[in-house]
Amino acid sequence: MLISKKINDHIYLQKEIGSWNFDLVNQIYGNINLDYNLFNDKLRYYYLTGQFILLLEICIQKKYQFYVISWIGEMFDNVIALDKFIVLLKDIINKPQSDYLLQNFLEIDSGSKVNFYLNYLLENNGSIELDRIYPIYASVIHHHNNEIVFAYFISRLIDFIKKEENQEKIIPMKPLDFTYLLMCKMYYTNSDGAKYYYDILTNLIRSCLAQKNTFIEYVKPRVAICFFGILRGDWELSIKENIKNVAQALNADCFLFSWDEEQLWPSLGGGGNWIERKFDANFAKKIGKIGDKIFLFDNFRHTFLKLDSEYLKNLSCSDVKKIKQYFKNIKLEKQSNLNLSSSVEKFYYGIYQSFEVMKEYERLYNFQYDFVISTRVDVDILLNESCIKNFYEMKFYEICDSHIGDGTGTGCVFGGREAMEKYTSLYCYMDKLKGRFVNYKLDNHEMFFKFNIYKNIKNVFVNLLQINIWGKTRVGNGYYFPNIKNELKMDIKKLENKFSKQEIDSFIKSFSIVEKRFKPMSSNVKVFNKHTGLVSNNYKIPLSYIIGSKLIKSSKKSYFYLFKSLITLAYFSKKYKINPEYTTDYETLKKYKNSFSFKVGSQFINAHKNWYKGGYIKFIFKDIPRLKREFDNKKYKL
Repeated sequence: MLISKKINDHIYLQKEIGSWNFDLVNQIYGNINLDYNLFNDKLRYYYLTGQFILLLEICIQKKYQFYVISWIGEMFDNVIALDKFIVLLKDIINKPQSDYLLQNFLEIDSGSKVNFYLNYLLENNGSIELDRIYPIYASVIHHHNNEIVFAYFISRLIDFIKKEENQEKIIPMKPLDFTYLLMCKMYYTNSDGAKYYYDILTNLIRSCLAQKNTFIEYVKPRVAICFFGILRGDWELSIKENIKNVAQALNADCFLFSWDEEQLWPSLGGGGNWIERKFDANFAKKIGKIGDKIFLFDNFRHTFLKLDSEYLKNLSCSDVKKIKQYFKNIKLEKQSNLNLSSSVEKFYYGIYQSFEVMKEYERLYNFQYDFVISTRVDVDILLNESCIKNFYEMKFYEICDSHIGDGTGTGCVFGGREAMEKYTSLYCYMDKLKGRFVNYKLDNHEMFFKFNIYKNIKNVFVNLLQINIWGKTRVGNGYYFPNIKNELKMDIKKLENKFSKQEIDSFIKSFSIVEKRFKPMSSNVKVFNKHTGLVSNNYKIPLSYIIGSKLIKSSKKSYFYLFKSLITLAYFSKKYKINPEYTTDYETLKKYKNSFSFKVGSQFINAHKNWYKGGYIKFIFKDIPRLKREFDNKKYKL
């Protein structure tokens, strides 16, 4: 166990030295006493880093003499005795002048003496005259082969420069300038520490160059805001205010990807309490139990399903005209044309497409934006103007995507264009997201968190934008409330033995209060049931009816289309299952049961379930002729 610990300590120390983390290495070595191998490493480390005072303190103590003599013999090939080494250290410590040090004490490594001189300046004067240090670096450190020697010098020097107010001296102005040499040394050193300090020095130089008119005439960065997602509620007010509050302050161009329809009611949404999501915690408390989605589902099943559907209306020509006036470029697609089965897939797709809409504009005018903001179109955005400067200083590989308890991917992200192009491309990798580290690829928080790290996108905090999606929002003020009168009546009947009359009256009153907060829903709307994946005009059409209708329609064209429909509908019937008991407008569904289309669809689903028993053959040669005879006898309506 002791040997194992020594090996682990040695490996750990070498790792930290490779990271140029010399403050930590000093602490660790300071706690190491009589351990032959690590003690030898400690003496060598103090020597190479020019920490001669610490080294001298060890050398003059009798209890360490055996180890010190052994180390000196190994280090100097037995040329220098302990007494002479102690005298050399004392003389160096008493005469800390760079020229004198380099011209004398030739037995001692030049790099070690330069590090001692640097330590002396920092510890005694607290400052360094860079003009005097540069020549010493060029003549000694730059050509030194020992990484501990040059790494220690470079890291301490850059740490000092970081704290300096006047950093302009680091801008190289002539060939073989100190900064050029410093960058060369780190560039060709393959260690984590070299990369880390290379980035620090690069950023210091960039900060100097980025000051107005010091390098090039200052040009304000170009910013694009890519809005995505479905237009909801009072979408025009939301767009207008976000552009006024954010786009105008950043002088940003705006782009939009959305669908060719607007959402009048967005379903109950995420979270546990739908009232709190759409209003606030105080109002949710006033409304009581019906705000809890689990309670609502368990006790008001029909009402729940009616409210947890999306209510849609096609955008009119005048709507599209209004939209266009706010954006440089827009794209509106038809949702039904895409095979996107979940809202999260649409979320990924919208993010990707909104960036593509911006790129189309870039290609048209032959330029590129410097920074991109990708945001949902249905949120209220607040700009923190004091952080605009920090936004403009973000690197091309950085984004800001807020961390939350289950990842990132919060719907409002911004950063350098290059990083944002990677970020928005998640949709393109949907089929490739797999393996044991993917828990659920339709969890946007998990996927964006892991995807960003995998793609080497650096996430930094810049407090530029705050978004509001919960509670009272601009879009929320324009929602229309579905007519739940019939559904509520059906649910109340089942609750009479479960709750008291007083409780039931309280529930009804709560629904009434919520309903009055919104405009009434028109009957002429399209409804998307999230639980079945079916779309209808204010009622849910049974799957059997849909399949039957498609088969009848295809059979009128040719047997090829009929065969093609059989294959398609086999997949369709497997993918989508419907339980009429849990479907809204249950009374309406009963009307379909006696239709010819429903009977054909039902027989087809049964044939599909028994395909291995010749179900399809029986369906074509037995069931269809029988159903046709019954139809001819007017037993069914089409």
